[in-house]
Amino acid sequence: MYAVFDLGKAPKAQVDQVLGNPTDPRADLVSRQSISFREGKTLGFPDLGNLLLVEGMEAAVAKAVELFGPLGKRLDAGPAEAVVRAVRAEEDEAASGMGLIFG
Repeated sequence: MYAVFDLGKAPKAQVDQVLGNPTDPRADLVSRQSISFREGKTLGFPDLGNLLLVEGMEAAVAKAVELFGPLGKRLDAGPAEAVVRAVRAEEDEAASGMGLIFG
C-alpha cells in the first residue's frame, strides 16, 4: 500500500522534522516505511511540487495520511500511480547504472 503527497514547496527538512518527532508515535511507525522524496518537475510532473511517497503497511500509510495531510494534498489514485511508476523507473535506471559501474 502507498500514499503520494504533493507538498508544494515544503522542503525535505520539514518532512524529516515531522518524521523525527519523538513525542508522536505515528512518526515512529511511518518513519520505518519506505519513504521517497522527489521534486515533481524532475519526475516529469511540472504542475506538482515536492512529492512524498510512503509505501508500507496499511496502518502506517494511514498514519502518514494523518501526519502529512496538513502539509499537502494526497494525490488521487491515477496521478499517484503515475508518480509511483516514475519513481520506480528512476530507481531502476539508477540501479542499472550502478551495475555498469560495478559490473
